[in-house]
Amino acid sequence: MMRVSASPNTLPFAVVALADGMGGMSDGSECATIGISVFFNCIVKLRGIDAAEMLRVAALEANQAVFNLAQGHGGATLSAIYISPNSPIITLNIGDSRIYGWHSAEGQSGIVRLTVDDNLQEAVGGTGTELLQFCGMGTGLRPHVGIVPQSIDRLALTSDGVHFINPEVFKDILSSSIQLNDVSKQLLTYARWRGSPDNASLALIDTRTLKSDLQYEESGISLADAFNMLEIAWVRSDMGEQISHQAMKPVAERPRLPSAKALPAVKERKKSKKPLTSKKASPLASNNDSQFSIQLETSTIADESAAKSSNESD
Repeated sequence: MMRVSASPNTLPFAVVALADGMGGMSDGSECATIGISVFFNCIVKLRGIDAAEMLRVAALEANQAVFNLAQGHGGATLSAIYISPNSPIITLNIGDSRIYGWHSAEGQSGIVRLTVDDNLQEAVGGTGTELLQFCGMGTGLRPHVGIVPQSIDRLALTSDGVHFINPEVFKDILSSSIQLNDVSKQLLTYARWRGSPDNASLALIDTRTLKSDLQYEESGISLADAFNMLEIAWVRSDMGEQISHQAMKPVAERPRLPSAKALPAVKERKKSKKPLTSKKASPLASNNDSQFSIQLETSTIADESAAKSSNESD
C-alpha cells in the first residue's frame, strides 16, 4: 500500500496493489518486485494527472520494466485500487489476480467480482487457463481499468492461491465477519487446509475507513507491506518539490540539507519480529536488522509454515 499526501493539484490518495510472480516462468519473485516498485514510482511522478490514466500509464511502465528484466520469459500479475476522498474508486487489473467487492451491511447484495481473468477461458470463452496478458509481456498490453460501484464499501485483492477455493465458500468467508482481520485469517487458514497450489496473498480494504483517514493531512509518502511501514518526507529545495531519498536512511546517517530547516525523521513501525518477505527482495533501508521493501507479495504457504515451526521451536 502507498499513501501520497496532497499536492497543489491533487487530493491525498492511497493505492493498494498486489503482484503475483507467474509460476512456470523464470524470475517470478524479481518480476513481481520490479513490477510493483516501478508501478508505485510512476504513480508518484504522475500524481497530478487523471487517476485512471495515471494507473494505466504506471502499469505500462511496470510492464516495460519487467520485460526489460525477463525478456518475456517471466512476468507477474498486477491488481491495484486507487482511493481518494470525494472521488470514485478506480481498479486496475492485469493477469489472473482478482478484485472483489461487497457491502458490509446485512441484507445488501452479495460478493461481486470486479475483474475478469486474462486467460482463454474468461477472455474469449475457451478452455485454457494460460494467461493472454501479464505484466512483463512487452508490447500489446492493455490494462483493464474500471470504476467501483458506489454501493460497495469493502474490497479484496487476491492472488490465485487464495481464490482457487470453492467460490461459494470463498464468498461466504468474505461476508462472514465484520472484522477484516478475521476474514483474512479465515481465508488463509482455509487455503492452507485445502492445500493451495500457489502462494496466497491478499489485501482487504474498508473503503469508508480509508477515505476518512485520508482526510487528515500527512506530509510525504508512506509505503507499507504486511509487516513494516516506511515514511518518506517531502523536501523543498531551490529546484522545487522532490522526494527526499535521504529520508530513507536512518536519521543518524543523514547529512544536513541546507535547503531544509527541519527534516522530519523517518518513522519505523515494526509489526513482526521476523518479516516473511521474499529472500530475494532488496531492502530500501536497513537499521538494526529492520528491513523495508515496497514488495507487497507475501511468502509462500510452505515458507510461512516453516517459519512458524522455527518460531515455535525457538
